[in-house]
Amino acid sequence: MSREVAMRYFERLKSRDAKTVAESFHAEIVSWDPLAGELRGKEAVTAAFAGLFQQMPDVSFEPKKYVIDGQSGAVEWIWTGTGPRGKVVIPGMDLMEFAAGTIRSLKFYYDPAPLK
Repeated sequence: MSREVAMRYFERLKSRDAKTVAESFHAEIVSWDPLAGELRGKEAVTAAFAGLFQQMPDVSFEPKKYVIDGQSGAVEWIWTGTGPRGKVVIPGMDLMEFAAGTIRSLKFYYDPAPLK
């Protein structure tokens, strides 16, 4: 089931709609991002995605490899999009923990230098 949750999350990212992406999140989700730091709660994480989609309307996360083991997993991806400084292509990884068919914890690992 956890693999399906992760795959649905990446499918929802294609919508570039924060509310659609938020359907993947546990109410008490905790996320961590190299630029945003730690965010707690579905509302805060959803707002961060809304900001990303506004700043980078053509953003895309293409999953390359899923490694899921029970209630945790990792997904390698390639982030592409056009931001204020031009086109970016950034490899990265999400570490996830799952609960009740949702993502309970989401940690993003990537080099933020191209975004600064």
